[in-house]
Amino acid sequence: MKEDKRYKSKKLSEKSLKTIAIGYLARYSVSIGSLRAFLMRRVETSGQIGGTSLGKEEEWIDALILEFQKLGYLNDHRYAENRVRSLLSKGKSVREVTISLRGKNVSRNHIDAALEVVKEEIGDLELYAALELARRRKIGPYNSRNIEKKQRDKALAIFARAGFSYAVAKRIIDSQTIKELELIINNGES
Repeated sequence: MKEDKRYKSKKLSEKSLKTIAIGYLARYSVSIGSLRAFLMRRVETSGQIGGTSLGKEEEWIDALILEFQKLGYLNDHRYAENRVRSLLSKGKSVREVTISLRGKNVSRNHIDAALEVVKEEIGDLELYAALELARRRKIGPYNSRNIEKKQRDKALAIFARAGFSYAVAKRIIDSQTIKELELIINNGES
């Protein structure tokens, strides 16, 4: 009978924890809180198997995080800005963006600062994200078919579930052409 390799975990050393952290950072863009949570899970798994305490491992993690911040590998503000841009371009509302970043242990200050930076670049964040959602889901002028009342109600429901206001959803659905929507977003009208 084969043994499960998961339970053959080695006891973690400071060097092995650093190797794990570097490998994780090489694969993923993460916040400080996410990296800390990941490393704590690894330490706890190792501790449960090896029977070690978590005191010195927590100090190792804190030291690694400080080192990575000094080297520029970890920066919550830059991470938040990139995630805000990415999520808005996927059609996520500002509310969903905020919830997503809070779930990644990014502080409210970093989230607000990132939203302000992106708002200076884009303008109306809600309208921009709603337009991206409409484009992806083929709603409003992005839909080549005539919109019946039933389809209109479905489109409004899609926007509502995504966290957008009725006014933003109605504005997009009632637009006649894509050019009209582009003018709205380019002129910064709200």
